[in-house]
Formats: sequence, C-alpha cells, structure tokens
Amino acid sequence: MRTLRWLLVVTLIAAGGACGDDEGAGGITTAPAETTSMEGATSSGATTTSGATTTTLAPPEYGAPTLCTAGQGVFQLVSGSTGAVLGTLETDGLLQYPTPGPGGVWVADCDHDVVHLIAFGSLELAASVAVGGCPTALVAGVDQVLVLVWDLGKVLRIDPVARALAGEFWVGEPPSASVSGMSMAAAPLFTRAAGEAAVVIAIGTTAGTGQAQVLDGAGTLLHTISLEAAPVGLAMGSGLVMVALDDGRVQWFDAATGEKVGEENLGVSWPTVTFSAGLFCVNGYDANDADRVFCGNPAAGIPFGEQSAQPGTMGVAVFGSEVYLVTSSGDLTHQPVGDPTSPTDLGQPTTVVTGLCTLGPEPGGSQPQLCPEALSQDPGSALTAAVDLALAFPALIPGWGQPTDPNQPAGPQNPPRTFLGLADPSQPYDPAGNPLVFKGACE
Repeated sequence: MRTLRWLLVVTLIAAGGACGDDEGAGGITTAPAETTSMEGATSSGATTTSGATTTTLAPPEYGAPTLCTAGQGVFQLVSGSTGAVLGTLETDGLLQYPTPGPGGVWVADCDHDVVHLIAFGSLELAASVAVGGCPTALVAGVDQVLVLVWDLGKVLRIDPVARALAGEFWVGEPPSASVSGMSMAAAPLFTRAAGEAAVVIAIGTTAGTGQAQVLDGAGTLLHTISLEAAPVGLAMGSGLVMVALDDGRVQWFDAATGEKVGEENLGVSWPTVTFSAGLFCVNGYDANDADRVFCGNPAAGIPFGEQSAQPGTMGVAVFGSEVYLVTSSGDLTHQPVGDPTSPTDLGQPTTVVTGLCTLGPEPGGSQPQLCPEALSQDPGSALTAAVDLALAFPALIPGWGQPTDPNQPAGPQNPPRTFLGLADPSQPYDPAGNPLVFKGACE
C-alpha cells in the first residue's frame, strides 16, 4: 500500500463552481445509467453521437458538491450529498489525477501514455493528448495544463484550446541511479505572469534528500529549495509550498522567496499532502500502520489538527465546511472540518479509486452572470477558455460570493459579487495583467 500511495499521488482541486457543460453555461439534466467502454462507445445515457452513448446529468443537491472519482477503467461523477452516481464513463485504461481545468476534467492514463479531457456535463471524451510516457502528475492553470512525465524527466505543456501539446515547460533528469522520484503541484488558477510563483516540482534522490524547484507560469526557475529528506508529498496554495518528507515531517516555505517558514512532525510515514478550499491536508500512516489525516493552514493561522483515521484513505478534498475522503476501495465519507468524530457515510459508489476531485454548486445557489467585456466573439480565444473555467469554478476566481464592499456587512445594499468581468473593462484580457474577476455589478 505504501508503494501504491506513492504512485497514486492524488491531485485535488476544490472548486465552488457548478458542474456545467463544456461550454460553461446552462444546467445539467439526468438520464438513465448505462455504460460501455471508451474507444467506441461510452458513457451513461440518452443521446448517441459518433458511436458513443453520452448523457447530460442532473444538478447536484443544494449545498453539496459533485465529486469526481477516477480509477481502473472508470471515471464517475458522484453526489456529495447521497453518494449516488450521477454519470459514468468507462475506458480500458488506469485513470489517475482527475484535475478540473479549462474545458473539463483532465485525467492521466498511464496505460496508454496519454492525458484525456473529459467534457463537463456530457461526460464525453473530448480529447486525448499523447505525451510520450507515463503521466505522473497534472496541474491546470487558467490557460494551460501541465503534465509531468517522469519517464522523460520533463513537464510538458498542453494548450487547452487547441487540445494539443504546446512544447516543454520544464526539463529535468529522467529516472536514474540518483533520482528516486518526482512530483508537481501548482497554485490554484495560476497564470503565466513572469516572476510570480506558480508551479513547484519536487525531486527526490536515492541519497535520501531532495529539492523543490519553484517556477513561474512561463516555466522560468525562480529559486530552488533544498530538502533534508526525500519529498513524498507536495502542494501549493496561500503563498506557501508545502512539502511532506518521507521521515514524517511536513515543511512549508514562502513560495515567493523559497525561505523556510515552519515545519511539524505529524507522526506519519509516507505522507501525501493536498491543498483545497484554503486548507492543506496531510494523509499518512502512523506507527500502528493506521491511516491518519490532518488538515490546517499555517498561512491562515490554522494549526494542523486530526481530521480522520479512515482506513485505506486515498483521496482528501475540502468543500465549504466539509472534508470528503475516499478509500482505495471506493468508500466515501464526509465530516465537518476539524471534527474527526462525526463522519457521514456515502456508501461505495465506485471501486479501485486512484483520485478524487470536487466540483460543486455556487454558494447560496447564486448563478454567475457575464458582463459585456467577458463575452468573446471568438470561441477559440483565451478569453473564452478563461470564462468557461470561471463559470465552472467560480469560487476559484477572485471576489466570488464576497460582499461588494468587503469591509461592510453583506445585505441588500451590499450584494455578493456574482458578475464576471475584467478587472479593467477598458483594456484587453490578460491572464496576469487584466484577469477575470467577480464584481458586485458590471461597470
């Protein structure tokens, strides 16, 4: 299991957006469950297209996220309220690292050395990008998807609009007598802004040490962090790089400078670490070989506290005030943040799970609305791709759901920011210089 945990590092992105269709608009409806395999057919449902059966899905229950799980030959959307399967896509490959991003959910298929894009809503296989080796980590930015191919010792860039490879993002050293492992993480919705810490790549050595290289979204190395033990878990968020070491320590560093900020020994071995909804969660084994999960965020003054001791935990994600956990056999539970004593069992909607991600309805049922400057006449433009992502995951966009005036109480005279537009409507879209933001009203 320890080896499996290392190979199946879970990539989690918690988002507060609706799981809409791949154009980012409209609701989702339900259809009967029916599955067959990809390559010629398959997902649940009602409408036949090009030999494949596809479906649209019912909206998730109010206030509960939609969970997406990946595993051996299957990708599923699951209700975070009831555990009911909302839709299924089957394939003949091992799917890992489900990563919500531009256009849908990106998943790795190591059996075929490809990265798939699964479209929102329809559960169609929208694209398959060959990467020349086994993809071992995925991260998604506003306008790019990065894939770590350990076989090659490289990180490749995928253009999510063209749905094709767009060159090399980073080149390191392939597996060798000195390199024992690699992992990758990124800040949520990172951009290509020069000099802004966006991506971190950790490299372990057979000597039992390692390093973490921090890069901006264009692939320029900003600084290198020396590690005293081999890294086995990695996450990035809240301006921190969080590294879990194989000796049980968790260390965190300032992403902008690379300086060490703190560390804690949580008493677990082979820990993995994830970042979602503002919390880092560490999952590992204690001295009795029992799973332990701890969640916290030093940057927000939240100390790590025990969250769960669920046996066989393979995936952890936070949505709102709840922590969702999935085991390797597909058992799903959720429980309040900071309360390990009150889990709610969602059953076993799927089996052989390798990854978990959360999608979800908008806070309070609010729907994003587009300002005129956010509309593009070019369906293939970077702005269209960014708008699709913002509509699917509004909670990841600056300002979503916050009062128009954050210094005053929310109310009729201070409504939530639900209008999606550009920071400066008079200027062209620029992911770094003039990004999408949510406002209280269009200008």
